[in-house]
Amino acid sequence: MLLTLRGTPVLYMGEEFGLADADVPSARAVDPGGRDGCRAPLPWDAAPGHGWAAALRFGELTLLPSCEEVLAFRRECREKDADARVIAVNFGSRTLEFDPGEPLSVELASNSRGDFKPFRGRLDADQAVILR
Repeated sequence: MLLTLRGTPVLYMGEEFGLADADVPSARAVDPGGRDGCRAPLPWDAAPGHGWAAALRFGELTLLPSCEEVLAFRRECREKDADARVIAVNFGSRTLEFDPGEPLSVELASNSRGDFKPFRGRLDADQAVILR
């Protein structure tokens, strides 16, 4: 959940792989200590954006209706790299229903159940999913 919210904590990773700091233009720099370059996301692949979806990098956050035990929100980027994801986290101790309002597929599930399959509207206990 933390890595899908806006303003998420940054994990300092990559030094063990010999990754260089990102080149951050001064106009986009925000850290007065000059540490912006080491706060770039760990690349998943060599493609532009390094495999990170535009929605999870720059997208706006909209809370979605759900029951008390489920936190659900939509991350959507409407710019040139238009992209959207729905994130749902079941904090309950039982399987719960969640209707995202549109047919989506499971891009990633915290328990690996349903990865890359259509989302059937059920969240297992303590399960988080990223839907696309």
